[in-house]
Amino acid sequence: MITVDWVSPLRPDTTDIAEYTVRVEKALSGCFSLNLITNENAGDLGTYRFDAGPFYNIGNDVRFHGGILSACQKISGIVIAHDFRIQNLLIARLKAEHDDWESAYQALMEQHYGREGEAAARHFIAGKTSLAQVSETFPGIEVAAANALCVITHNSGLVEELANRTGLYCFALPLPFPVCEYLPERQEAGEGPNLLIFGYLGENRGLDVVCELLREYPHIRLHIAGQIGTPRLRDMVEAMKAAGHSIVDHGFVTESELDRLVRDSDLVVNLRNPSMGEVSGSQLRIFAQGGLSVVCATGWYASLPDEAVLKVRPERMKQELGAIVERLRQDRRAFDAMRHAGRQFVATTHGLDHFATCFRALYEALPEALSHGRRVLLAKHMAKTYERAGAGDAISSETLFHKASLLL
Repeated sequence: MITVDWVSPLRPDTTDIAEYTVRVEKALSGCFSLNLITNENAGDLGTYRFDAGPFYNIGNDVRFHGGILSACQKISGIVIAHDFRIQNLLIARLKAEHDDWESAYQALMEQHYGREGEAAARHFIAGKTSLAQVSETFPGIEVAAANALCVITHNSGLVEELANRTGLYCFALPLPFPVCEYLPERQEAGEGPNLLIFGYLGENRGLDVVCELLREYPHIRLHIAGQIGTPRLRDMVEAMKAAGHSIVDHGFVTESELDRLVRDSDLVVNLRNPSMGEVSGSQLRIFAQGGLSVVCATGWYASLPDEAVLKVRPERMKQELGAIVERLRQDRRAFDAMRHAGRQFVATTHGLDHFATCFRALYEALPEALSHGRRVLLAKHMAKTYERAGAGDAISSETLFHKASLLL
């Protein structure tokens, strides 16, 4: 059996990537054994087997990926880009490592994006632009992939862009998610509609929009499961609870309790504006549990089947979400066909057997991809040598790659 070095958040970390690793381990059992390496131990060479990999799972939260980011910058391997835009991770890591993180951030952005990147960093530090705006043009994934040999994404729409940005082979793997054959019967509570929003609720998750709707639609009950990520949003929710709005803040819940909340809700709000380029494990959970959900028509979410999920445009999010809520108020079963279509979609395209088949195909293609990656890294090293000698413009990147290919 092949042992794969798998560097990832692990249970009980409160992130879906920890649950994703459990699903991957189950899908690959019998063919591959995962050598599980935690975020905290990622920098310890003694934990690696170096049979296959390492596979570095990179997300956008420093609590779960800070150590993994540092490790993948030092030990070449395969980056699994769960998020395309990782500026939050980069800045949080710099703040932890540098007293003068602003200068370090400007230098990092210039290194990877040139003068335009350095200027964007300055504008963000000065408060002239938001980090979300910076991420639109300068996502940050190049930093995580700077010492990588190839890149994996679960978002097939990003394969070409990731390959162009990094110069590496990029593969798409489906995000695995199991679907049980039978579901417990839904339990509808009260007169409805019951809304659910769950996960790590940052500024891009639409919680503020939902709260605005609660002010206008007093019949809505909102359930929150997970962590409210910013003081502004926490204060907003507490103020609304104090004013008598129907909000139940469950905090973190068990997997089984979360599944029950998804099934029993009239609508699960899974908005991402902007998207970080992710494929949402939360959305696959909603589908698998027969939940009805609404997403923003952007990124991967826009590619989901229209018969399986409701979509709102970011520029009209509140109005279109309000119309959906009003339709549910009139008829809580109005969109029930979508619940069945979502389960069919996730079973067909994200089942564990399908993931295992795709991973085996990826493993067979890895030797060529890793060989290409080594040539890319050698060409980068040669380019730095020319730059230090003051002759950085004397030779093209294509020529350097050709020279590297002759040496390896």
